[in-house]
Amino acid sequence: MSTDTTALRENFENQLKNINEQITKLEEDLSKAREYRTKLQGGLETLQILDPKEEVSAEETPVSETEVVEWLNHPLRGVFYCEVIWNLNLL
Repeated sequence: MSTDTTALRENFENQLKNINEQITKLEEDLSKAREYRTKLQGGLETLQILDPKEEVSAEETPVSETEVVEWLNHPLRGVFYCEVIWNLNLL
């Protein structure tokens, strides 16, 4: 019995170590993706300043200092959480 629990404990500890490493990697990738998204948004805003669209609908018009709330389904926890993003458009 002791050998079974010891092996099981070691297995769980190894799984925990692996999942923690995966989470760290995913968080780093997410951070890089968010940074890239910000750069792309800045590029689009710059292009809008240099070459405005002929007509911009109300949905496409950026609003300064607005709070955007995104509800996401977290795949690991299976629960919803709220992510708040501030859009600080200086146009």
